Amino acid sequence: MSRLAGVIIGLLFIGLGIRVNAAWDGDFEYNEDAGAIELINYTGTVGNLSIPDTIIGKPVTRIGAYAFAANTNMLKVTIPDSVTNIGQYAFSLCTNMTVAYLGSQVAHIEDYAFATCESLTDVALPPNLQSIGNSAFRGCAALPAISFNQDLLFIGDDAFWRCGSLSSVTIPDSVITIGDYAFSQCTNLASVTIGNGVTNIGNSAFRLCDNLTDLTIGGSVVSIGSDAFRSTGLTTVAIPNSVREIGSGAFAYSPSLETLVLGNGVETIEEDAFSLTALSRVVLPESITNIAPHAFDFIGSLSNVYFLGNAPTVTDAFANSPAVTLYYMPGRTGWADPFAGYPAKLWNPTLSSMKTDAGIVSCTVTGTLTIPVALETTTNIFRGPWVLLQSTSLTNAAVTLMDLSSTNLSSRFYRISGP
Repeated sequence: MSRLAGVIIGLLFIGLGIRVNAAWDGDFEYNEDAGAIELINYTGTVGNLSIPDTIIGKPVTRIGAYAFAANTNMLKVTIPDSVTNIGQYAFSLCTNMTVAYLGSQVAHIEDYAFATCESLTDVALPPNLQSIGNSAFRGCAALPAISFNQDLLFIGDDAFWRCGSLSSVTIPDSVITIGDYAFSQCTNLASVTIGNGVTNIGNSAFRLCDNLTDLTIGGSVVSIGSDAFRSTGLTTVAIPNSVREIGSGAFAYSPSLETLVLGNGVETIEEDAFSLTALSRVVLPESITNIAPHAFDFIGSLSNVYFLGNAPTVTDAFANSPAVTLYYMPGRTGWADPFAGYPAKLWNPTLSSMKTDAGIVSCTVTGTLTIPVALETTTNIFRGPWVLLQSTSLTNAAVTLMDLSSTNLSSRFYRISGP
């Protein structure tokens, strides 16, 4: 017997079992258990349906599996406050339904509950909702927005897969896990804010969100899954200090990604994590211990890679990125030139002098020949921002950098950085 046939037969037996004590009240078929009602089938043709909160004087607490599935007459449904659970596939394939009002006590939306409700444009998630099951809103292509409450704990795999009209998503601090493919192929999604309670971003969670340009990752995320943000429109990514691992392909194939800020806790960068991006400069924190093969593959623009700590394990990490030179800091161990097949140089610029002449600030920098250096400035040393004034390479024993605009400001701060 095939696996599919076994599953179908199993479902038939389950269905028969559910209906052993079933009864009807008008168009509603239901089960009664311990004084509560579960709706298991509906045969009506009402377009704007209000589900009753009681049947035979007892509260309706659950919408059972497949209860309203594939009902093409339904345009709008109102679920009463008595309901706490919406079962698997309960409203799936209700392709003409545009509005779903969920009662205030709904705590769990189970797998595929509203899957492929392709006309759904309005659904308000209730304040007590705790979990959104796998594929719960999968393929709701017309859904333009979704607002999550502060009690939500879990967003399942594929929960909003191919919800192509979603434009922004804010994950509340209460959520711990974002499932695999949860928002994958939401092609209109432009802005994502991930709350401070999330610890894991699932594999491919935001993959193929082509128009995603604004991303904020919360400060509790430990792991960014494989392909989590693969093929997006991101230009800048800031990884918080909490992150320990960046999965394979996590930000790959994002051709507009030019700026990467890695937090001080990142230890491992997996294969292809940033391949085929537009990075030109990368600063790797002291915490880095392993960079997997091809992590920064096929980045023709990448030239300067700065390591703040001791030499990590590096194996073909920058393959097919021919302009790469590695720079390491004074006092760090394990370095050599070349390192792992790439040129490596001690980055040790020293500000040997600074002077003001006719209001123009100039400084002299010394260090290892050919290392890149830049002069940056700010008017607020605590909050920034730091502005690039000039960048060059130490082609001679010393180089002079200047701030030609300093005459216009009463005070300014300067620093030497790596461009």
